[in-house]
Amino acid sequence: MKVDWDAWSARDLSGEEIVRLILDGTVIKTWLDRKATHISVLAAIGVRRDGQKVLLAIRNMGGESTAAWGSFLADLDARGLRRPEFVIVDGAPGLEAALVALWGEDLPIQRCMVGLLKKSYGTLPMLCAIGWKIEATTLLFR
Repeated sequence: MKVDWDAWSARDLSGEEIVRLILDGTVIKTWLDRKATHISVLAAIGVRRDGQKVLLAIRNMGGESTAAWGSFLADLDARGLRRPEFVIVDGAPGLEAALVALWGEDLPIQRCMVGLLKKSYGTLPMLCAIGWKIEATTLLFR
């Protein structure tokens, strides 16, 4: 299984026609050696011109610092991933800095609205949050 994982993680991406790139970091709670631990992973999902999504990479990078994202993106670039037309991010400052360093300031970057909305629900009183969720869902999914 490790051989397959290593081959998948190192595969050539130059043949992928990725027009949109979705980048996100998350923390996964898991058990290692009978101890609960948290692992921070970074993930890249590419969207092809026909709309099909493909997982490009997922890696344990120890956090979402500019250095971690820079290394993660440098690996994608070294494997042949071309500059996408558009990037969707979760708003981590390290990520945006790494993107600008790799592909320049003119790269169109949008913050993912789903995460932003989820975070906003927790800051509102219960009745307001319910109304806000209904309004936001209506606006996003018309």
